[in-house]
Amino acid sequence: MENLLLFGFMTLYMYWHRKSFNLGMYGNKDSLNLHFLLSKRCDITRLFKQHQLWYHIWDELGNATDAELHYFLNLIYPTVNDQKSKLFDCSDDNYKGFHSQKSEKEAIYPDESYYRWASSHLTQNMNKQSNHQSLNQNGTPNSHNQGLFNDFFNIGSLNNHSNVLPKTIEFQKKLFKHQNPMTCEGKRFIELPINDWGLGSVLIHLSRKFIMAMNHGYIPIMPRKKWVWASGTHFCGKDNSFTCFFEEISNCTNYYYANYSSKNTMAYLDKLPPPFHFPVWIEEFLSDTPIFNSLETNLYYSEAQVLAYLMRPKQKLIQWMDDYIKKDPLPSKKIDVSMHIRHGDKGIEMKLIPTMEYMNAAKIIQRLEKKKNLTIFISTEDQNAIYQLRNSTNDVHVLAFNHERTNGGYHAFKKDATNVALISFLNLRECLRSKYFVGTVRSCWSFVTNALRISVGFHFNEIYFEVGQETCLSVCHCKKIGRPRNRPYTWGIW
Repeated sequence: MENLLLFGFMTLYMYWHRKSFNLGMYGNKDSLNLHFLLSKRCDITRLFKQHQLWYHIWDELGNATDAELHYFLNLIYPTVNDQKSKLFDCSDDNYKGFHSQKSEKEAIYPDESYYRWASSHLTQNMNKQSNHQSLNQNGTPNSHNQGLFNDFFNIGSLNNHSNVLPKTIEFQKKLFKHQNPMTCEGKRFIELPINDWGLGSVLIHLSRKFIMAMNHGYIPIMPRKKWVWASGTHFCGKDNSFTCFFEEISNCTNYYYANYSSKNTMAYLDKLPPPFHFPVWIEEFLSDTPIFNSLETNLYYSEAQVLAYLMRPKQKLIQWMDDYIKKDPLPSKKIDVSMHIRHGDKGIEMKLIPTMEYMNAAKIIQRLEKKKNLTIFISTEDQNAIYQLRNSTNDVHVLAFNHERTNGGYHAFKKDATNVALISFLNLRECLRSKYFVGTVRSCWSFVTNALRISVGFHFNEIYFEVGQETCLSVCHCKKIGRPRNRPYTWGIW
């Protein structure tokens, strides 16, 4: 009873403070009146509690009214201007004039390779552009590249980049200029150690090492040593390193290897606390945005940005994916929802989520979209998950590529690591394209996928449906349940 009264007073205060609740993208934009908010019909206090497995809450919301569902989601994902995010605090009063980018000149990535995940149909002229000739000396895109981008991607207004993390373009230009100086002489360099771990785990840790090196005044260099995920000669040829798949991270790499006989490699501890892993200037950088200032949110934001930079795919990777799809096309080009279902050896680190529990989130999406027959793309190593979904669901269209799947985990993947990596990137691209994504961020691959979705995937404003282990889903939600640090656990080191 005390909790119910507390919720009632909170609701009354919010009503007086904000007058009305905009239900945003979900359709009904009528204000919720005070009587309705305090009535039993909108008693969703049961949803403001600590959940250990988040597919439970989507199941509970299945019994909620449409008004309760919209009300809950708008609290979990507050909206500031035209952006919706779990990173925002509960109030948007101080950011009425906020925009994702400040001007049209800033609404363009510093290099065309950032756009490759979003579109593989790049012009031949773009392909000819050197990765390190995209910025003028003052750090702005040269006029030739700007014209290409504007013509092909129709980037002519702020709206085209309003669906990325706030200040993404500005952050990426800072990274690009740091990594690609006008001269390499007099700079300090350090190699990032790259581990033979699971693919998602390696990428997350590389992003943290990258920022740590940058904070100490170094230009991070990717080592040219053999990497297990690029060990197959059928695709990588002689380049068995990170750059088999991704663009070089610095224009000084050749200079470093030509002039430094003694290599400088970072000594790194795997579980350093969050402050080591975001730029020292990040608080001031984000101070004019609605993003909540905390160790975890700064880390989450920074990792998403650095992963976007590190994982700029080479054109040959995009071409491989395009060629694969020609041989194994998906029956539908329009995908509503993508899911990454992580089973196998991940059970050592987290509770595995049963396949059909992922559908709890899909049922909520059906209601939001007012669309019964959703098209769902499945990314998974578990072939049984695909069989189960196809045989047990009548109101969704389940898509998946017809590749061989091994559910044995990292040690099994190593036997055919390069092919596993290629298939993973193929699935990743489809997950970046769908409007909604369902997964669990304790899966490193789901974490990487969502990080790219809110940056180079242009899906920052879309709701991410967590189904795994997490106490709360957003800054605002953590506050509502009284979690001391006000941030989800999985935004930090886990």
